[in-house]
Amino acid sequence: MSTRPPLPSRRRLLGWSLSGAAALALTSAAVPLGIAPARAAAPPPAAQLTEQDLKDVHRIEAYLTGVKSLKARFQQFSQNGGLIYGNIYLRRPCASSTIRRCRC
Repeated sequence: MSTRPPLPSRRRLLGWSLSGAAALALTSAAVPLGIAPARAAAPPPAAQLTEQDLKDVHRIEAYLTGVKSLKARFQQFSQNGGLIYGNIYLRRPCASSTIRRCRC
């Protein structure tokens, strides 16, 4: 039996999302005013991919390019602390010029 690390509480997750939203709002408000953020994060170094890694990336990319539609189930916490379940449907736009006649 494997033990999983404990999941963060909803209150902690909400605190993370609020602090992230506040940081985004402050940064977004400062940019139009010409005020630069205090410290800009340096971009991470580029990953060194092996030939097999590149083959895997191309294989995954080809698979995802071929996906035309998908359906997924999800669950989320409601405002009163209960769980809500649902489905999400995605469909890639048709590349055809006659979208109304598309059978994708």
